[in-house]
Amino acid sequence: MSYTYKISAQNIGGERVIGTIPSEVAVYWLENHYNDFEEYYFSEGRDYDSDGRWNHIPEEYRLKFDHWYENNDIFHGDDCEFSDSQWIEVCAVEGNEQKNIYGERIYQDVVEIKHKKLKSKNTNVMEDLNPEMRQKLYPDHGEPELHVVYGQRIFKGNWEFEKFTIDHKFDAAKLTVLTETWAEEKVITGFMYEDKHIKSEGCTDGDHKWDRAWIDDYLLD
Repeated sequence: MSYTYKISAQNIGGERVIGTIPSEVAVYWLENHYNDFEEYYFSEGRDYDSDGRWNHIPEEYRLKFDHWYENNDIFHGDDCEFSDSQWIEVCAVEGNEQKNIYGERIYQDVVEIKHKKLKSKNTNVMEDLNPEMRQKLYPDHGEPELHVVYGQRIFKGNWEFEKFTIDHKFDAAKLTVLTETWAEEKVITGFMYEDKHIKSEGCTDGDHKWDRAWIDDYLLD
């Protein structure tokens, strides 16, 4: 007999990127317009006209991407934050033919588990940089070519994961959450159930809360 389940994670998360900008651009913003960088970073259709909001920024120090999430040469994900106060829900796919007002099947709840009760396996993209990127950020000699920029758009919502089928009823002891380090946080990128890799499907229902971005200034005095 087979059993099919679906996992969702709640309740705070969002779209996150780790990208890079030229070091001379980073230093300009850190030394001249530190408090304005976040607003500038998230601005779309940045106005550089004579009376525009950003006309005072010299061309050589302007960001070259149009949308904040395009600056993602190190990391890009839409993930639920992994923290003690949050939880996952496991639902059974079969056995319930009820549908909601949108005609979607209502799954049957099996168990709710706090994140802190889950086994976890973490990776850290900043520790696993390829040699070329590492040298551009942390050169053995001389000044860095690039600086790291973190950006995130935070939502309160629900992050869905792929359905998975097993030959026995769900056992929480066999579930491992896969996480990735993002700055000082960890985010859920997927799950392992025994040998099955359960991938994220992203946020299906979210309420935008706030935005945050900064340049990593680790190399500045």
